[in-house]
Amino acid sequence: MRISFVIDGFNLYGSIVDLERRQGLKVKWLDVKGLLSSYLYAYGKDASIESIHYFTALQHYSTKFDPDCPKHHDPDKVNRHRTYIKCLEDTGVNVHYGRFKRKWIRCPDCKSSFIKWEEKETDVSLGIQLFDIAIENAADTIILVTGDTDLVPAVKLCQHHFPHIKIGFCFPFNRKQKELWNLSTVSDINIKGKQYAKYQFTDP
Repeated sequence: MRISFVIDGFNLYGSIVDLERRQGLKVKWLDVKGLLSSYLYAYGKDASIESIHYFTALQHYSTKFDPDCPKHHDPDKVNRHRTYIKCLEDTGVNVHYGRFKRKWIRCPDCKSSFIKWEEKETDVSLGIQLFDIAIENAADTIILVTGDTDLVPAVKLCQHHFPHIKIGFCFPFNRKQKELWNLSTVSDINIKGKQYAKYQFTDP
């Protein structure tokens, strides 16, 4: 059984941050391929990874000091992110990039304005990747690593047009969603914090 994993990088990262806050585990250097390989048993003894697609975006806005948004200043953040991405790519993970868009937000209570940087394109890109794999018949099973319910319409439509392809979810820590769970046509997985800790890249 050929399995393709499609990963919402920021949904996964958010779960890693949650884990650190709740349990004190620091697991940001996650070996994604190693982690996902540890769950292949759930899909049958003949299951193998056909491809892994990881969606993310570089936070370029953090590298330059902006007096309107000083809390986001971290000049080395993009370099750390690039280094991590290189680690993923060296294990065979396909990395896809979105972007961040600057947006002014006005507080309805205090009437003050502040900047919010919004990640753009990821949900659409994940949906497109889902269909690309199905159209090309590039996998027998597609597993989405996310807890984002915005993907529900794309999953339903893909299941309608490609009923022979199984679609399931691998929920990051503290990201399980019943709405997604009910859509699955294969066994779903909830990633435990200890699994993150078990699959870390070695210290450089």
